[in-house]
Amino acid sequence: MTAMYNFQDAPLGFYDSVQDTFGREITFNDYLNATAPRYLQGQEKRSLPCITVGGVFNRRKLGGLIKPSGIVQVDIDAKDNGHVTDWERVKQAAAMVDGLELMVAISASGSGVFGLYFDPLLLLAFEQRGADAYLVEQKKLADCLTDEVEQLTGCVADRSVVNRPNGLRFVTADKNPVVFIEEMEMAVPCLVEYFEPTSKSVLSSCKSIN
Repeated sequence: MTAMYNFQDAPLGFYDSVQDTFGREITFNDYLNATAPRYLQGQEKRSLPCITVGGVFNRRKLGGLIKPSGIVQVDIDAKDNGHVTDWERVKQAAAMVDGLELMVAISASGSGVFGLYFDPLLLLAFEQRGADAYLVEQKKLADCLTDEVEQLTGCVADRSVVNRPNGLRFVTADKNPVVFIEEMEMAVPCLVEYFEPTSKSVLSSCKSIN
């Protein structure tokens, strides 16, 4: 089985809620077309459908990777960023990462932002060296992307996400996510004045997968 595919066809584990541990496989495009009826918090949010971003995992266990997605997540929580008054502006800034197809949206609670970034080199790591190598490279890229997004947005990201490609990401009610998929040409103009990055990109020094 080849693990090489594009962003829209990337396989994800889909679960009806956090209580569902079996789930089923969908594509990223399926997730992109799914929206929650409204923003929800607390226990209500936990009833929403959700995905495992890093791919399809047996019973959501990190050691049970079945199919890799090539997608890395960055998560910015409201509780760690009390200075933010406009999450739409943060969303636009987090979409300024160069060189990767992406989706950035307001979190399921209505506060906070998450970004999903696709790198086909991760799939190559899986294809050539297996699941363990994929997870190592996925973590490296997640760490680098987290640095990049923190610089772009001026926010603090949740570092625990770096170690959890099998962690859950809820469907959101955001009807206007920023999406860039090369074939679709859906890049959205961003608010350059919102941030002052200290360097053009940290990815240039850490995206190489050996």
